[in-house]
Amino acid sequence: MKAHATALKFSLMLGSKAVTGIVPFLGAVAGGAINAHFVNKFADAAETYYRAKLAYPGGPAGDVRVPV
Repeated sequence: MKAHATALKFSLMLGSKAVTGIVPFLGAVAGGAINAHFVNKFADAAETYYRAKLAYPGGPAGDVRVPV
């Protein structure tokens, strides 16, 4: 019975080290995925903006100039 308790204690210790070791890794992966999502959305928005700017050189409102 003592060997069983020792094996159980060892496996619990090893399992807890594996879980606590992978948590920071998963956090970094999740953070990277969120950053990649935002970068992708900003790139899409910039592409849409510049495509529209090339299609309409004066902008959607025409060639509006601000007096200086």
